[in-house]
Amino acid sequence: MISLMRRITGIVLLLLLSFTLVTASASAVPIYGGREAIQAAQAADKPVMISFFASWSGPSRFIAPLVDELAAQKADNLKIITVDVDEYKMLGAKYHIRSIPTFVLLNKDGEEVGRVRGADLKGLENLLMDF
Repeated sequence: MISLMRRITGIVLLLLLSFTLVTASASAVPIYGGREAIQAAQAADKPVMISFFASWSGPSRFIAPLVDELAAQKADNLKIITVDVDEYKMLGAKYHIRSIPTFVLLNKDGEEVGRVRGADLKGLENLLMDF
């Protein structure tokens, strides 16, 4: 009985992992790094939210579809860019990223005005409420 439960649990976990990997790779938000991210933020002429993530992070994969949806909904008022912290460690260090995902909101002048750590859906919605 225990062996059967372990098998079922393993299959369910495998299916969930497969789903999250497909979801993360199908992101509609462009992934920037290093200088590209800074240039995209400066060229936006509107507030920017930087989504710091890692491809191996379950919480990053979990929240990726919401980030895509927010980018589409708020495109007129807010630029959303994503940065892979494993590939662009210097940018993660510049913004003092200690956990992933982390979302950093910058005003038009490039100053940080808000931050959400983790896959906190409510926190992210509250951060972007005015946009």
